[in-house]
Amino acid sequence: MVRLIGFSIFVVSFSAFANECYGEKTEIDMSECTTERYKSLDKELNVVYRAKMLELDSIKIHSDGANVKPVSYYLKMSQLAWIKMRDADCDLETYESMGRTGYDSIYHNCLADKTRDRIKKIKAMMY
Repeated sequence: MVRLIGFSIFVVSFSAFANECYGEKTEIDMSECTTERYKSLDKELNVVYRAKMLELDSIKIHSDGANVKPVSYYLKMSQLAWIKMRDADCDLETYESMGRTGYDSIYHNCLADKTRDRIKKIKAMMY
């Protein structure tokens, strides 16, 4: 059962990045492709995050004198916690492939998928 779940995670992870890095012929090429995909999404996340922080800093929800931190503070705390959770999730999801052929590609694909999802979530935040 555990092997089946691990294999399922591997197949889902592999099939997701295969679409964007399809056609790469070698493990090195595949690793470079998935690494670049992740780096690109990470840069996009940083831009989206900074823009959202500026947007949130300009919003005043509570009256002066209220002992409430700005909403941007909570986005920052959420982002820091999300980074730890993303890394731990990818460590868990890619555990069976650690030390094996294709691990770098699978791991970076996991990071990329979670980063893409986070970008969507931050963009969708409304205040």
